[in-house]
Amino acid sequence: MKKTITVICTLLLLSSILSVFAGAVSEPSDNPIRSVDPARDYVVPYSTKIRESASMSAPVVCTVPSGYRVRGVLTSNSGWFYSSSQWTKVTYGSYTGYMRNDYLIPANKSYVTQGSSIILYVNSPGTTPIVSIPSGKRACYIGSQNSGGTTYYQVRVYGVNYNGYSYVVGYIPSSQLAVDYGN
Repeated sequence: MKKTITVICTLLLLSSILSVFAGAVSEPSDNPIRSVDPARDYVVPYSTKIRESASMSAPVVCTVPSGYRVRGVLTSNSGWFYSSSQWTKVTYGSYTGYMRNDYLIPANKSYVTQGSSIILYVNSPGTTPIVSIPSGKRACYIGSQNSGGTTYYQVRVYGVNYNGYSYVVGYIPSSQLAVDYGN
């Protein structure tokens, strides 16, 4: 009987220790960034890994779910701004690390497609449509152009396979895009 109680107590102790360690490495279940700072926040168009250093071979710190925001970190050697370099230092909750710039949409340029029959024009607005885009796809604003009384936004739309890439760049009527700062 005494041995059984000892075994049960040992199992309970191990269970509580493991749950503490599991909690220490678990990822946030909800986005820890509550307020939006369009000048420093980015929306992640795909489920994306934050890495310890600016290298694809660096250990993974955590994974940020698609549609969530990360915040650029202002430091003396790695400015938080989206630059021509390949990596940006970011935070997500208590996690800090690096993400590739091509997996980040600046929050002040983040849109989501809306409506049905969304047509993307590749070369210029109103030309032959190139691809139909489903509603709910994330897009990064590049510029705008008016054609025939309609404003078109030039955007990079993520999650659309086109010519071997997982995104496509083209023009969509602005009425079929909604501002989206992410979750």
